[in-house]
Amino acid sequence: MQVELAIKAAKVAFDNLTDEKKRRRLLIIILTPIISCLFLFSIVVYFVTSPIDALLHGFGIGGSSYSSKVNDFKNIPEVGDYEENYNSSVNGATVTGPYKKQTIKSGETEVVYYNQGEKPWSTMLYGTLKTIAKSGCGPTSMAIVISTFTGKEVTPKMTADWSYQNGYLVQGYNNGVPYAMSSHALVPALAKEYGLSCEGIAKGNDTADKIVQALSEGKLIVVIMGPGHFTSGGHFIVLRGVTKEGKVLVADCASRSRTNKEWDIATVVNESRNGAGAGGPFWAISN
Repeated sequence: MQVELAIKAAKVAFDNLTDEKKRRRLLIIILTPIISCLFLFSIVVYFVTSPIDALLHGFGIGGSSYSSKVNDFKNIPEVGDYEENYNSSVNGATVTGPYKKQTIKSGETEVVYYNQGEKPWSTMLYGTLKTIAKSGCGPTSMAIVISTFTGKEVTPKMTADWSYQNGYLVQGYNNGVPYAMSSHALVPALAKEYGLSCEGIAKGNDTADKIVQALSEGKLIVVIMGPGHFTSGGHFIVLRGVTKEGKVLVADCASRSRTNKEWDIATVVNESRNGAGAGGPFWAISN
């Protein structure tokens, strides 16, 4: 009722004005709050329906490469990167049997190996929307590193809970589909939490040399991989050693078969993620 009276009063006042400038001024006064409300409403709807796209705009990503950046962001780990067999299930988790404690002795550093798809933690939630099997390669890779260097049994569930509680898990819905991914900053943050040294290695001409040097010194390297042999989107793995022939040994928390292979260092460097944050895509960690 009050709105109707206000509209009628405005109409009467508008009809009584003969001066064109006053008409325009009054029209602006009337329309400005209406347009502002519609604009704010459209922003709210945009953020609710497309949170990832809105987040990308907030980071200043736009222009002709915007669509590719949206797809790239949606593939940031950890969105379903667990696969026991890469060829059979690239984007989905196949939960395997109970956890088998294993120490891998090949190469420079013996590591305690965890697999994100093995019980009991495979079906445990990482945050509130996704499981460790589906989205937990970051926490699981760090559990491998931390358990190896500290001698303590630090499980993927422990590192996943720490990540969630300390704000390193990004989760939500995009067009009704739940997503969960670990911030790249989780790697140096968890290393610091457990008293470990962590040095970022950027992608460049001397990356391979730095990797070989770090592995030869007994360090472990966490790396965020992009599309290729290890993942279709994004995936954290651990580099655990280098052979006399210059091959790289890995601890891939999503695949025992890939863990048991030797890899060309060029493959690892070339397929490591471009544009990684927090000093990555490689992080050399040691006591």
